[in-house]
Amino acid sequence: MKLKFSIIIITFSLSIFSINCAKREFPSGGPVDVTPPQILEVFPTNNSLNVDLSAKITITFSKPMAKEKTEQSIFITPVPESPFKFRWKKNSLILEPSKPLEKDKTYVINIGTNAQDTHNNKLEKSYSFAFSTGQKLDSGSISGKVFFQDKAEKGVSIWTYPLSKNKDTNPEVDKPEYATLSGQNGEYTLSYLAKDVYRLFAVKDLNNDLLWEPDKEPLGVTTKDLNLTLDTSSFSNIDFELVLRDTTAPQLVGCQSLDKRDVRLEFDESLSPRGLYEKENYKIYSDSLSEKSLNVELVYIKGEDYQKVYLVTDEMSKRKYRIIVQNLTDLYGNKLDQKFNEWVFEGSESVDKSPLKLVSTYPAAGEVNIPLDAEIKLFFEKPPETTSLEKGFLLKDSLGEAVDGNSLWKTPNSFFFKPSKLLQGKRKYQLTLEKIADLWGNPFADTSFKLIFSTVDPDTLSSISGRVENLSQNKGEIVID
Repeated sequence: MKLKFSIIIITFSLSIFSINCAKREFPSGGPVDVTPPQILEVFPTNNSLNVDLSAKITITFSKPMAKEKTEQSIFITPVPESPFKFRWKKNSLILEPSKPLEKDKTYVINIGTNAQDTHNNKLEKSYSFAFSTGQKLDSGSISGKVFFQDKAEKGVSIWTYPLSKNKDTNPEVDKPEYATLSGQNGEYTLSYLAKDVYRLFAVKDLNNDLLWEPDKEPLGVTTKDLNLTLDTSSFSNIDFELVLRDTTAPQLVGCQSLDKRDVRLEFDESLSPRGLYEKENYKIYSDSLSEKSLNVELVYIKGEDYQKVYLVTDEMSKRKYRIIVQNLTDLYGNKLDQKFNEWVFEGSESVDKSPLKLVSTYPAAGEVNIPLDAEIKLFFEKPPETTSLEKGFLLKDSLGEAVDGNSLWKTPNSFFFKPSKLLQGKRKYQLTLEKIADLWGNPFADTSFKLIFSTVDPDTLSSISGRVENLSQNKGEIVID
């Protein structure tokens, strides 16, 4: 019994010793490599001039690289018509032009942060170098930041097109002349640009084909083209906000008779104002299409809600009606889906007895410093009767004198008034609406409506003076910009 006990003790002790020893050993293969790669050398060297047209470009890294990922991170600008051939020699990537380089041209090689080694360690920051096949380097630059859903976005392609080559640039079919990627904080810089007028796009180029796919890839645009001339060689703070374009056709998703003369249509997205107010785009029939269509008198929306459209029609009865809508588009130009442009609804015999209401005005009540050339704008919930409003609209100055002007109906429920002369400076004006009603005779809700506003003091405005002489005696417009 003693012998067996001793063996058990020895065996248990050896097991503990083995476990303790195992804890002190490194895992097989040694410590994990987390060191990011670096670029040790490039050829041609940065800012080289008179580079041979048949030169091969070499980028030498500090360690073995993941070939495909690294090759995809290389941007050459101007973008070559024929792609470069890639080959590797140990840690060096060699770029061979398929055709000779262009004469007197500045080239920029960008290596993005997606370049990574065989252990998936990426470059800490992008790297670029430039060279010229001529005697000088181009010096234009454009920089800014890219945002997507209100956050800085990395890895976005910035495409640049010189308009001297193509004024009708379309990123769906035209590849850019210059390109770069936004960095970790969304910032980008395009350097060594030639003198030209440029159009820029920011694209989340998911398949790296240098072409925009509207239904898949978010796009950002600038507010204007950029002119890099002798006087202006650089632009900064040229920012982009990416948006994924909607390519889905809008659909009619509902229709309801509100009373015997009002119909409300509802769509699955906001519509473009273009064509929306044209009565001919709405046809209402009894459930049998053989009968004559019901007359549509007016089309309007409420406020800024372009997802709902309101129709004023001839009187309906309590029966089935079918509406067919055509020639409408959404905000991106997608045409109304022809499979979802009809709706059957029940007519109503009720009468609208709700009062006429204002939604908003310009100027607002009590507003000050109104420009002297201001238009008065009234936005109603539903269409007023035009004659009653034009007669009941009265604008007076602080001396009680009426202001003459012209009436303009922007939409059936949007009324604008343009004074014939400039308003007087630093003066109060009062607007009243008397005995106005809607199309159904319902009176204005605010029977004591009074809106007072004040104009700006002209002495606080800046001015410019001088004389323009047309020495050439040519007739035409003279514009001071």
